Amino acid sequence: MLGVTLVIPFITFVCAAEDVLAGTDKPTGLVIISLTAPSCVLKIVSLCFQQVSHVARIFLASGFMLVGQLCAVFIPNLGGRFAGICLVSVGTGIGELSLLMQAAKELEEIALCSFVVGTGVGGVLGALSYV
Repeated sequence: MLGVTLVIPFITFVCAAEDVLAGTDKPTGLVIISLTAPSCVLKIVSLCFQQVSHVARIFLASGFMLVGQLCAVFIPNLGGRFAGICLVSVGTGIGELSLLMQAAKELEEIALCSFVVGTGVGGVLGALSYV
């Protein structure tokens, strides 16, 4: 279930890349970069955040994803939409790191398998939510 909730916003923005950029001459690759670059940077510096509790990281991830989606939907200018997409990326990165670290440390193999299956299901549901 947690893998699903992490992937749905990501895939929805991938599917909506052309609509996010409607009325501009910007390439859709900018949306993909905005979805991946912040999360990638976060994963590189993730060792600095190991002392933060698991619960706090999950709430932080949820907050970033919620605020990011609201910004992308309700801010009319392109910069605001990109800021929202970047916030979703950060939230997804925090959530993914937190859940994978917990699964690797404390839970059995079934938890990791469930996370992987959840991300696959989330990809399908994210695409369906946009269509």
